[in-house]
Amino acid sequence: MRCRSPRPFTLTRRQAVLGGLSIYAAGALWMMWVLPHREVRWTALLPGAVIVALGIQALHLFASLYLVPRLGRSSELYGSFGAATVMLLWLYIIARLFTFSAFLNAQLSERRRATAAASPRAAAP
Repeated sequence: MRCRSPRPFTLTRRQAVLGGLSIYAAGALWMMWVLPHREVRWTALLPGAVIVALGIQALHLFASLYLVPRLGRSSELYGSFGAATVMLLWLYIIARLFTFSAFLNAQLSERRRATAAASPRAAAP
């Protein structure tokens, strides 16, 4: 006997976007936690991971809402060179997002370290 649900499982657009953001953020957080040379807490890497997730989601929305219709209309003109150019541009922007997030995390970590060293608690024995 098969159990039938009253309605099939469907995702709303908001759930899909939030799911994508959480997957991108978790992946970026994992990569930032595995790759640095210093021992850092995962909470120190969270701002950069959120920036990467938001940037990749914005890039995905831009590509699906703007580039796909344009590429569809001009595929005869550009052919595979247009698709290759779009892929290289996408990879370049993602690389810039990761670089920016790494610099952001490093800068925030240095500020926290400087603030902790300058605080009166740190100077007291």
